[in-house]
Amino acid sequence: MIVIGERGPAAGAATSIDLQYFVAITGPNQAVLSKQSFPVRIDIPATARRSGVTDHIEQAVPVTGNIADTSIVIGFQQTPDVVEFYRHFRGR
Repeated sequence: MIVIGERGPAAGAATSIDLQYFVAITGPNQAVLSKQSFPVRIDIPATARRSGVTDHIEQAVPVTGNIADTSIVIGFQQTPDVVEFYRHFRGR
């Protein structure tokens, strides 16, 4: 997994970003069969605009039934407050 972070306009000189990403395995009807979250920290030096990290993970998931019904989903794990904000966000 390669995760890249970029300094935004409001950020200071040197920036550290703590994130959580997840890897989920879904089955028929997108039912979650397995989900695991992983913490990652990206340190952006004052001399750089962006930086990244490489995170190596392995997951073993027993799959029964038709393998074509299985998907891998990767995303950023959001806090409940962020999820609630975007649930009602109507754009600018």
